[in-house]
Amino acid sequence: STQSTWVQIQKKDAQLNEHQANSPLIEQLQNHIDSQQQSFNSLQETHGELVKRLQTEIFHSNLLNSEISEWKSLAQEAQLRLQKYENDNLELEKKFEQIEEERRNKEMAGKMNADDHMRVIEEMKSELKKKEYDITKLEATCYALEDEKNQLSSNFQQIESQLQTQQFDSDLLKTQIRDLQDNNEALKKRLKEKESTNSQLELEFLSLRSKLNAAGSIPISPELAVTTVEEAIELHKVRLSEGKLKEAEAALKLALDMEENNINSLVSLAKLKHKKTFEFDEAQQLYDKILTLDPDNIEALRNRGDLQHYHFGKMSQSLKDYTKIIKNGIKDADIYLSRGQCYMKMNQADNALHDFEDAIKLQPDRNDLEQYRAEASAIVVEKEKVQASYEIHSALVSLPAVQFAPNKSNLDSDDVAVLNEVARILSQFVRIRLKVKGITVNAEKIPLANKRAIACIDYLTKKGVDPKRLEPAAIHGTKMATEFEPIE
Repeated sequence: STQSTWVQIQKKDAQLNEHQANSPLIEQLQNHIDSQQQSFNSLQETHGELVKRLQTEIFHSNLLNSEISEWKSLAQEAQLRLQKYENDNLELEKKFEQIEEERRNKEMAGKMNADDHMRVIEEMKSELKKKEYDITKLEATCYALEDEKNQLSSNFQQIESQLQTQQFDSDLLKTQIRDLQDNNEALKKRLKEKESTNSQLELEFLSLRSKLNAAGSIPISPELAVTTVEEAIELHKVRLSEGKLKEAEAALKLALDMEENNINSLVSLAKLKHKKTFEFDEAQQLYDKILTLDPDNIEALRNRGDLQHYHFGKMSQSLKDYTKIIKNGIKDADIYLSRGQCYMKMNQADNALHDFEDAIKLQPDRNDLEQYRAEASAIVVEKEKVQASYEIHSALVSLPAVQFAPNKSNLDSDDVAVLNEVARILSQFVRIRLKVKGITVNAEKIPLANKRAIACIDYLTKKGVDPKRLEPAAIHGTKMATEFEPIE
């Protein structure tokens, strides 16, 4: 009965070790929370980008809430295990009392000598000490899980508070945008009235121009002398160089009156409204019209991409325009930079890194490109580090421990198979270092445990693993085995 109880204790201890091996998930979750706390930027960005970021934060908040629920479940599970251990301990104490009763009965019957009596007592004391040690370990695990749960709850509350603040700012910005839209509509109405008046004046100008042409001695203004689209575009350039934006726009409209779908006139007018008079909606409509007439117009694609990116905050649409330019064979560092910035705002640092590197190849002397590349590279490296740490922990947890023969430090075929798999994992994750732990239940056999750890390291070294990545350790534990633990 005592031997059976000891086997049950070992099984429960193995289950506890398996549960503790999942601890890397805590670090991954914390890194995930930290990355989300950095995702809110200035409200000086456009309303479209702010709404998109807010939706992203809400999604991650829900994900974090799910993770907290999962850890609460794990803590409850550990509490149930602790209760079970305590129940097993009570049963063990009952068995001890039964054996003690049997001993007294045998002693009275003259069937048990003093040596047998002391041996049984010592065995039961040893079993009780081991059981108390296991209970203490499980209690510590429960406390740790409870602390982690509290920390996650605190982080979750902070994110909820940030979301509420962002929501308030978003509502305020929406109100401001609605006011601006109302003002814009009023201005558009007045503009239409002005345009109607201008149309009448233009008819009068045309009539006057014909009269002036007949009178060669009277000076004629450039506007009245225009007779072709090319002349109107040249006049636009002249007025633009003089800083006369209204006159420049009027010259382009005159060109479009002569030829409604003239691409050069449409592109010039779109650029004027986009970058000079800041009439973004009208510029957007003009770029759309240009690309309907000429889908591969590089200048329109680039400017519409910039407008969607920096003003409207529509990253996916900007991405399509920038990508189409690149697919058309255009090698421009600024295009790669703009697309890389889109990828960064869409949390695709790996794609952004490729674009920043391509931009550097085209203009290697630009310091700003190197700064963007370094930022993206840092994010990619951190992401790969977290992923690698999680994967190697998962891979090592699934491996059986190396079991040596009693009092031996020689490897058998089963041990070699485990070590071959460890060598394969280390070849895949070249930045990871391992602690090779020789574990013994007998403190007097620590030197043997150390020899076993070194034997494993020697074998891995022969398999091509750099010995600097391996660290031996001999510890006193609750089982006889050699295990592997990543070093952070």
